[in-house]
Amino acid sequence: MVHVIRTHRHMRYHLLITMAVLALSVLMQVSKEEVILLLLVIAMVLLAELFNTAVEVTIDLVTDAYHPLAKVAKDVSGAAVLITSVTAVTVGALIFLDIPRLRALVASGSLHRPVYVLHVLLACAVVIAILVVITKVSGGKGTLMRGGVVSAHAAIASFLATAVYFAGGNLVTVVAAAMLAALVCQSRVEAGIHTLREVILGAVGAAAIAVIMFEVLS
Repeated sequence: MVHVIRTHRHMRYHLLITMAVLALSVLMQVSKEEVILLLLVIAMVLLAELFNTAVEVTIDLVTDAYHPLAKVAKDVSGAAVLITSVTAVTVGALIFLDIPRLRALVASGSLHRPVYVLHVLLACAVVIAILVVITKVSGGKGTLMRGGVVSAHAAIASFLATAVYFAGGNLVTVVAAAMLAALVCQSRVEAGIHTLREVILGAVGAAAIAVIMFEVLS
C-alpha cells in the first residue's frame, strides 16, 4: 500500500476523494445502509487500483520491451479501475444528489436526523489514517510503522481522547483519556522516535479533525 501511494498519484487522488466522501456523508447524515454502500464502492476502487498496479509491475518485471499482449493486459487492468470508479461516482451521485435532502439541508442547515456516533467515529478514524499515511509517505522520513514527519501514535491517542469527550463520557473518563493520550505523546518523544513538533502535529491534527466531524459537520 505504501509503495502504491508513493509511486502512483492516482491512488493518492482516490484516498483524498475517500476523505471528502466520508466527510460529506457525515454532513448529509446518510443512513447506515448508505454508509455501508459507500464503504463497499470505496473498497472496490482501492482494490482495483492495487490489482492494476500489481499487473503493471508484473509485466514490467517480465519484459521492458513493447508487446501487444502486454499492452492489452495493462489496458484491461486499467479498464477495471475505470469501471469501479464510474460505479463509485454513480453510487455517490445517487446518495448525495438527493434533491429533497439537499433542500432540507439548505433550508434549515440541518436534516434534524439522528446522528450515528459510530458513523462519525468511523469517518474520523479513516480520514485521520489516510492523512497520517499520506503525510508519512510524502515526508521522506522514517517508515510507516516507526518515525516519520507526524506521530501516528499521538494522532490515534488524541483522536480517541477527543472521541470520548464527544461520545458523552463523564468528567473522570474524559480526564483519564486525556491523560493517557498525553502519556502516549510523551513516550514517543522520550523514546526518541519522534520530535516534540511531530507529536504535537499528530495530536493537534487528529483532535482538530474530530472536532470538525463532531461539531461542525454533524
